[in-house]
Amino acid sequence: MVLGGVFVYLYYTLNDDTDAKTIRNYSNVKCLSGEYHNKIWNEDNDQNVLDTEFVPDMESAVQIANIIFCNKQKQGLFNGYELQQVFYDEDDSVWIISFWMPFDEKNGVITIGSNFNVAISKKNGEILKVWVEE
Repeated sequence: MVLGGVFVYLYYTLNDDTDAKTIRNYSNVKCLSGEYHNKIWNEDNDQNVLDTEFVPDMESAVQIANIIFCNKQKQGLFNGYELQQVFYDEDDSVWIISFWMPFDEKNGVITIGSNFNVAISKKNGEILKVWVEE
């Protein structure tokens, strides 16, 4: 089951006491493609939705955003950027995680502008937006 493999990866990634290198072996996970038979995400009902929050705390939000951010770094983008800020929008229950170049104390250099941001719904874990500000 693909979902089971993803769950195992996220569960162990969020628990720092586990060696993540042993968890990243996906050789036994089947990746299927095509048209999924039960597209409940296209419906406006709350069928099979849990009443709990999926991203209840800052640490969980950062882990999810970091997965997205690290994939961009693997593509050669945003090298040198680091997690700099987490903002929680109380009105919309949204985590906004921001990465940018740290202040270079040695040379006194500040990178102006460009930052990488991920907005994640606390309620359902949806990635609402990924954007770069310049």
